[in-house]
Amino acid sequence: MPYSVLDPDTDGECVGHQQITGIGTSTAVSLTPTAGKTVYACVVGFTGDTIRFRLDGIDPTTTVGIRRTATDFQSEITIRGSNNVRNFRLIATSGTAVADIAYFGTG
Repeated sequence: MPYSVLDPDTDGECVGHQQITGIGTSTAVSLTPTAGKTVYACVVGFTGDTIRFRLDGIDPTTTVGIRRTATDFQSEITIRGSNNVRNFRLIATSGTAVADIAYFGTG
């Protein structure tokens, strides 16, 4: 799997990590960046079943959203921009998935 190395001059340093377990098909989940940090970007990696995600703040469904499988060449998702990080939502299309997130910014 490729890893996106973010530029500390524009994206900041790593300021936190999060793991979201039990991502299912009934409710989309959003990210919760480290409190007290200004987040400019994040890298989301995931395992388990296929997910769908959106960046516009609207919940994806099991059939609507950008689709990624854990075996895709680009299964890691790099999100740049504070609003995009805040608006990111994901859901599993079947079964469950686990997301691991590294946040980049300042603070």
